[in-house]
Amino acid sequence: MKSRGLFSRILEPIRNSSVASALVYSVAFLVLATGPLNGALVAVEGALYDYGLGLTPDLPDPRVTVVGIDERSLDEQGAWPWPRAVVARLVDKITAGGASSIVLLLDLTRPEARGGSAAANADLSGNGDSLLRASIERASRVYVPVVANVSGPAARKGSVFGVPLGPTGSIAEITDLRRPLPEFVEHASGIGHIHMVPDGDGVQRGVDLLIRNQSDIIPALSLIAGTPHEDTAGTSPFLEGRTLRFDKLLVDVDTDSHWLPRFYAPRSGTWPFRADSASDVLEGRTPADKFNGKIVLVGVTSPTIEPPLATPVAAAMPAATVVAHQISSILQRDWLSRPAWASILEGALGVLTILYLCLGLPRLSAVAGWTITLSMTGLLIATELTFLLSQSAWLQLVTTAIFLLGGHLVLTLEGLTARSAGSSKERNEWHESNRMMGLAYREQGQLDLAFERLQVLPYDDELMSTLYQLGLEAERRRKNELAVSIYRHLAKHEPDYRDITKRIDINQRAYRRPPAAKAPQPVQQPLRVNRQTEPGKPKIGRYTIDREIGRSAMGVMYLGKDERNGSQVAIKAFPLADEFDEAELGGVRERLLREGDAAARLNHPDIVKVYAAGESRGLGYIVMEYVDAVRMSEFVPEESRLPAARLLTIAARAAEALHYAHEQGVVHRDIKPANLLYNPVSGIFKITDFGVARSANMKRTRTGVVMGTPSFMSPEQIAGETVTGHSDLFALGVTLYQLLTSVLPFRADTLVQQMYKISNDPHPPIGQLRQDLPPCVAEIIDRALEKRAEDRFIDGTVMSAALKRCGAEMDRPGTK
Repeated sequence: MKSRGLFSRILEPIRNSSVASALVYSVAFLVLATGPLNGALVAVEGALYDYGLGLTPDLPDPRVTVVGIDERSLDEQGAWPWPRAVVARLVDKITAGGASSIVLLLDLTRPEARGGSAAANADLSGNGDSLLRASIERASRVYVPVVANVSGPAARKGSVFGVPLGPTGSIAEITDLRRPLPEFVEHASGIGHIHMVPDGDGVQRGVDLLIRNQSDIIPALSLIAGTPHEDTAGTSPFLEGRTLRFDKLLVDVDTDSHWLPRFYAPRSGTWPFRADSASDVLEGRTPADKFNGKIVLVGVTSPTIEPPLATPVAAAMPAATVVAHQISSILQRDWLSRPAWASILEGALGVLTILYLCLGLPRLSAVAGWTITLSMTGLLIATELTFLLSQSAWLQLVTTAIFLLGGHLVLTLEGLTARSAGSSKERNEWHESNRMMGLAYREQGQLDLAFERLQVLPYDDELMSTLYQLGLEAERRRKNELAVSIYRHLAKHEPDYRDITKRIDINQRAYRRPPAAKAPQPVQQPLRVNRQTEPGKPKIGRYTIDREIGRSAMGVMYLGKDERNGSQVAIKAFPLADEFDEAELGGVRERLLREGDAAARLNHPDIVKVYAAGESRGLGYIVMEYVDAVRMSEFVPEESRLPAARLLTIAARAAEALHYAHEQGVVHRDIKPANLLYNPVSGIFKITDFGVARSANMKRTRTGVVMGTPSFMSPEQIAGETVTGHSDLFALGVTLYQLLTSVLPFRADTLVQQMYKISNDPHPPIGQLRQDLPPCVAEIIDRALEKRAEDRFIDGTVMSAALKRCGAEMDRPGTK
């Protein structure tokens, strides 16, 4: 039983609509993340990566410098492309400065076409290609580029929860390869590609260190230039899983050789690899010895000739400077990587987030939910930055953070929408409860309470007619002031409705007229009978009234005597003439006698015997057995509470008595402590008011009308459905709960709220209020208070047997 309850609690969120919303959101997010939103996710993911790189204190390698063909160089040396002789002269200048190696980031794949400006060609003689070849031969080491177009998309696709979206596991294939002229290759120290593909957001973060052309593997120019020549002489780079091996050099890469170099942020306002103007070098304005022992990159830095690239540290960076960052990373063995376990971690976190949104979040309050979600989001971002700064490892966790926040927001909006719909439903239920209570009060003759309930309802033709009839009934009962209030309320919404203007005038005159004197009527006004015995005692039928012993909403209870045998009886009297029209009295008398006869047929030791019921001169009465006991409502306060075992015994007797009545076709309809009589000394116990609830309230017993004491009503009674014995067992469960705990199981500030709770909300477990009670008590209460009648005890005998077993368990030694 407990395991089943635990299993139900685990599965409870799955039955919640928010779980379906979470699953739909998860699928939609995956579809969008792998499609139209992938670029945006890459951008956000990359933004945190870029931010983390900007926080690192690493400095670039001072051995790397750039000579840029900038705007001033173009102005002074002529338009681009320059003659190869000018490039040769630039190489000679750098060589003369003692550069350790020169990286020419220029297109040398075609023979020179004579042209350019006159100034550039003025003092040059000989073939430009030959001059450049000779300069390359004289230099210590020169590296020249391969110009390649690689098949595939213009930007790299990202990954979602560790699953890459683009092709992986193989080196990118070349579709168009143009090598440098053989005369340059012959004397160069090495060749390599300078092809770079940006990420999905257009930012250049990485580079493929290897590309393939049929059977040839071509390394990146930065890899060749950044590796000491003596370490790689006669060797070629190759890929081993996620490691690129170039003799002694081991570089962490993806399985397709994609590599993440370090980009160095500016320090104190100074940008790394600030390029020297090529024109300054040619004209001697830059000292030649500045290049001593350095790797010098020569490339176009003019944005009008070659568009700059977006990088993690700069929105616009010349390609030559990008290669300088790459070479510096190789030289310092300073790069970032995607660990092999990163994808597994990202995927696991994605799955855990889905589980949290589906199973965890629906269980949390709004404050707790947002606290946990925001904490988890912050932890994900902090984890990514921590690994970037301390381990140079890139864990892509921003996608998971966005997925988490977005899911929480979607579920919150879905909850608000559902609550809005729920509020509308609750509002409708509130209106329906008011309507039912208004009709119930009207049937009870409490017209002022009926008007209080009905006047708050939204107006329609049916309500207008109901209020009009309520006003007419108030007139018949000589409640003229109330009738005026009802008609005026109608006039606010429809001033010309029927004849309300005339009726307002008639009733205003009626209640302002002085009342006529009435002759005394000793028996027809039972509420005026003195409590003390008086000479000439009043009579009802053959019963003499001795004295008043109690009052209720229905009428007055008297102690009386049966003249036939002199036995003491209890007489409950209520004025029919004040509650019913003359035309209705005939039917009321007949119903009163019929219900009284039904109650009189009940012959059970624990049911108060009804001797007679009838009507005398407009006064309805029920004569019943007099019981020397008090109502059990006296034992509700905690200081007067009876022992739990005794209460279970009393409840068992009540359940058996109710079963007997139900077998006779009689339903009590108003079981509560006030209708249970008990004498703690003699042990006498009786259920009273059988037949009173039906007979004295016969206008309330029609299907669709609420009847009974609201706090003890069953859900089907509140709904106005035809009640059965199961309703009495529900009320007995409420009664036992109150007698054991001194509080009602369904409590609210208003009657409407209380009726809603009875119909929809579970009761507080009795064990929370009485920890000393054994579990069997809670089981009995829980079953008796089931919302559906068919889920309660089958009948009173079954409930009585359960109560007796539980009472016996409490009587065992060592059991409370």
